[in-house]
Amino acid sequence: RDILQRNLLQIYQYRGYADATISLEMATRWTGWNLYAAFIHLAADELKSGNVEACRATMVKMKELLPSERLDIPPQLQHARESLCPE
Repeated sequence: RDILQRNLLQIYQYRGYADATISLEMATRWTGWNLYAAFIHLAADELKSGNVEACRATMVKMKELLPSERLDIPPQLQHARESLCPE
């Protein structure tokens, strides 16, 4: 989990995903979907370990870096996102 968290939050760069003035090609969206899935995996692991606040923080960061409206997120990923981190 630590390696995934470090990669997602410190190493990887998300240029253009949150910028509505830049169009996203399909290959770029696919990459975004994979990153989105990795964030969901990290958040699910945090939730499983009982750290609800970390789960919520991960989801907030994911939404900031990879806005779902820009990526046309597939239904499976949308469902996974919606079922995480209870209020």
